[in-house]
Amino acid sequence: MINEELYTQTLATVREIISAETGNEMEEILPDMHLEDELEVAEGDLTRLIKVLNGHFNIQLDPAAIEEEESVTTVRELATVVAEEIELG
Repeated sequence: MINEELYTQTLATVREIISAETGNEMEEILPDMHLEDELEVAEGDLTRLIKVLNGHFNIQLDPAAIEEEESVTTVRELATVVAEEIELG
């Protein structure tokens, strides 16, 4: 189970980064929003977004693996994957 405080902070930062990368207003980016369908984050954009998150959080998520598995479709799922990676250190 992910530390609640870590997850909350990670979700806020992920929303900020999505806003900066996509041009969507942060207030409009909700945790259960679908990255591709509602926020228009295409596959190439997801790769770029994951690279930005990797740099910001100093983690090593594999964009190709995430896209291939199609396990991350919402803002919440992305924040969860990032928080899990942070916890693993």
